Parts: sequence; structure tokens; C-alpha cells
Amino acid sequence: MLGRIPVYVQILAAAVAGIGVGLIAGPSIQPIGQLGSLLLQAIKMLAGPLIFVAILDAVLRTQLTWKSARRFGVFLALNATASVLIALFVATVFRPGDWMKGLGAGGMQNPAGVDPSVAFQASALSLEKILKNLLPASLIEPLASNSITGIAIVALLLGLALRGAAQIPEAQAGVSVIADIAHALLKATEKGMSWIIRWVPLAVFAVLAL
Repeated sequence: MLGRIPVYVQILAAAVAGIGVGLIAGPSIQPIGQLGSLLLQAIKMLAGPLIFVAILDAVLRTQLTWKSARRFGVFLALNATASVLIALFVATVFRPGDWMKGLGAGGMQNPAGVDPSVAFQASALSLEKILKNLLPASLIEPLASNSITGIAIVALLLGLALRGAAQIPEAQAGVSVIADIAHALLKATEKGMSWIIRWVPLAVFAVLAL
């Protein structure tokens, strides 16, 4: 019966119930909030592997012609351009981060005695630092640190390398086995994520009941 109700309806109902229970029960309901934290931790646990095997499976199994690859490249370029323009618009119009300068001007400092605006400027990212963060030091590091960008880059590079190795006759059988394993892992990870998503309404209830 519950499975027939759309997930968004379940989440809305859980949110309303969580707020109501929180107002009635007060601080005594606080321990139930750990359920939401555990669910978020489980999602984070599977998110990285899911992205990795999804990209790897797509690169290994998708048959791309030069024409379709060119269209895909144009789509990515347009998407990236739109993202940059939106980011520049938001940064120019809304100027996020200016409030930190206000903290510094008002004399508010952190416990260490450092002006927040100065600390923010000192931690500003440079192009060199961004490029270093994009390229992980090892294949395992992105999965260990749950770096989504690093995971995507490693999966893409590995997939392209395996596609290239598939052109070598003696490596074709091995690449085929890896492709089958990646596809099986993708289906297994998707199934595990679907089990976790079923409990999202309960997590919403638990978090809002705090």
C-alpha cells in the first residue's frame, strides 16, 4: 500500500509529522535524529561507488560514432558555459561572502583571534590549486575521500583506457570481463541505493522532529 504513494508525498507527510512531533515532544525526541544522520551516511557511502561504476559502465558499453561524440562535446561545452555564466551572474549580483567582510569590519573575530575576512582571503583558491584537486594523486584516493569530481575523472580516464585496450586482440577478452563486472556492480549499487531511498521519509521525519 505504501509503495503506491509517490515518494515526494511520503516526504511531505513525514516532514509535517516530524515538525508536529517535535513541537509536542520537545527535546525528549532528540535521539531519534540519529536516524537521519545514519541514512545520510549510508547515501554518502554508496554515492561514490555508484558514480564510479555508472561512468565506467557508460564509457565501456556506449557505442559512439564521431558524429554523436561531436554532438556530445558541443552539449558539454554549452552546459559548462551556461554554468559559468550563472555562477558569474550570482557572484556579481548577489556577491556571496561579503557578509564575512562585515564581520571583520564589525570587530567580530573567531576564537583564535583571526579576522574572518582575512582568513577567507588567505584560503582563496588559485587556478593551480583547483587543477591539483581535479587530478587525484592515486586511483583510490577519490573513493577514500569521497571526492565526486575525482571519482568522475578517474572513472572516465579508466573507461577510456579500457576502450583503447579493447582494440588490442589479446586484451579484448579481459576488457569484456571488466565491462560485465562494471555493469553487474552498477545494478547491485543501484539496488542498494533504492533500498536506502525507501527510508528517506523516515529520515526527514527524524531530522525535522529535533
